Amino acid sequence: MKFIPALLCAFSILCGSASAELRLGGLFGDHMVLQRELPVPIWGWAAAGENVTVEFAGQKKTGTADSTGKWMVRLDPMPASAESRTLTVTGSSSITKNDVLVGDVWLCSGQSNMGIPMSVPGNDCLQRKIHEANHPQLRLIQVLHQFPNQPVLDTKGAWRLAQPDAVQGWPAISYLFGEQIQTELGVPVGIIVAAMGGTPIESWMSHDVLQANPANTGYLKNYEQALRQLPESLANYEKELAAFKQRFPDEQSLASENSARRGRGEPVLQEPQKPKIGPNSPRNPAACFNGKIAPIVPFAIRGVLWYQGEGNVLHFDKYSSQMADLMRQWRELFELPELPFFMTELAPLGQPAARPEDSARARFGEALAKTSKADGNAWVITIVDGGDPDNIHPAKKEIPAGRFAAMALAKVYGRPGIAHGPLLASWETDNGKAIVRFESVGGGLVSRTVNLGGHEVGGGVVQGFELAGADRRFFPASARIAGSDTIVVSSPDVPTPVAVRYAWAGFPLCNLYNQEGFAAYPFRTDDWPFQPATQSSKP
Repeated sequence: MKFIPALLCAFSILCGSASAELRLGGLFGDHMVLQRELPVPIWGWAAAGENVTVEFAGQKKTGTADSTGKWMVRLDPMPASAESRTLTVTGSSSITKNDVLVGDVWLCSGQSNMGIPMSVPGNDCLQRKIHEANHPQLRLIQVLHQFPNQPVLDTKGAWRLAQPDAVQGWPAISYLFGEQIQTELGVPVGIIVAAMGGTPIESWMSHDVLQANPANTGYLKNYEQALRQLPESLANYEKELAAFKQRFPDEQSLASENSARRGRGEPVLQEPQKPKIGPNSPRNPAACFNGKIAPIVPFAIRGVLWYQGEGNVLHFDKYSSQMADLMRQWRELFELPELPFFMTELAPLGQPAARPEDSARARFGEALAKTSKADGNAWVITIVDGGDPDNIHPAKKEIPAGRFAAMALAKVYGRPGIAHGPLLASWETDNGKAIVRFESVGGGLVSRTVNLGGHEVGGGVVQGFELAGADRRFFPASARIAGSDTIVVSSPDVPTPVAVRYAWAGFPLCNLYNQEGFAAYPFRTDDWPFQPATQSSKP
């Protein structure tokens, strides 16, 4: 499947409005980091037919603006350099970008959890990091919010250095990841953040890719129906909003009503919400792709961090093929066929269940694992210990950031050692017990004392395992470590186990790790269909 021609066609359509004045693409600015050891595309716009020369680090490359006014040159691969240098573009006029470094550039993308800033309340670790920030070789740029129906030519933004005043507004995962990578490698690191809250994966791929995959059919049909109903939906919204504001003319009156409702154990009231689709909505098909990815390709990058899925978790059965499509398209557009992708499972959410339950969260992680296994250049981290029962945006961003960094250091940079938590390797039954063996155990399996969203889980006993017999009913199970890589699981309620699950609930209380401090991945040994939880806990 080829994606570039369709995108270039869209570029051509939109190029008619491009100015003849010499300019660089909006991603190129003072303090930027260019990717080491790869060809580096540099592009912009000028008068059609104008010759444009780019000079940097002893290189001099010339290109010619095409009929639409776009020009591009490619710098030869360069070694990492923290030397502050100047990039100069000359044609009918001259452009200079200062303090340009060469190192590794990472794209951090997804929805709201990838965009939550360092200043998120409730995390003293992040507050300390803000005050300590002084990393001149770490820079970040955030891609402009724009969500059109066709790919846009350009974006805007400014590269900022890692200093306290800037860092407090930086997306936390990207900063913590970049800080660790830069410190470990000793080379400049640039971070590009292209994230938008509340967006499904369908908004991050182009229209032609969406239409080619049957997994997107339902989403596209629902969108078309919502679009047809938009005038009526907007009219209803305006009526509901007017009635709400008449009843609660200020925040104090609403707060007073909700205080009384909480006292009676009733749900609190919220202001009516505007329809989520419509012109320039980030939830529209391809909207984030058009506004956040199209204008930054083919900027040279080292890899991608992807934290998205809250908008797709209930459709986990479709996600593996969708993620494969996204990776394939982005790799082609970035002109990097082996571009590494690092994905994360979703954080637990909802109150711990009173009894074993199936969960969309766990099956979503399973879909990511399927994608990774089929790809070869994609890996998954688990944040099963990084959730908050009451907040879809948990504060402990150091957990996904640290695990992204560890995995990247191992898979991209070849650092030796354990880079992730224990994974199911095999299992068997013996005298009514399940014998479960793991890989990636490092120094050995351990049970840790952990606080999971306010729930204290003691480290003396392994927790989080369940067993089921032929009736497919799961029961909590006792588990003990029997050797560096083995767990023995048993339950008096399941004398003949046929399936084992670990950390499979919406908010599991689990505490299995390796000695290196990485949490064990949730797993199941059965292939049974999804059974939605009947309890009130969230997926």
